Amino acid sequence: MSLGFFGDFILNIWNYSEQSFLVDAVEMERTDVCMIGHERKNYLQIVVTPHTVGTIDLSVPIMRLLTHTY
Repeated sequence: MSLGFFGDFILNIWNYSEQSFLVDAVEMERTDVCMIGHERKNYLQIVVTPHTVGTIDLSVPIMRLLTHTY
């Protein structure tokens, strides 16, 4: 399935430490006009090694959250 949004929403996680660390969640929330959250999804688990950048393309999860397709 191609939505045509790949690369539009990128998350870069920089790790300048001497140890790897686990990013256990990137929670995204859909809110209504009054900013009341009514839909929350967790899309990620990634280990970022020392002195590197972990890059995650969030385009598809964001589009699924916005269009209610899972």
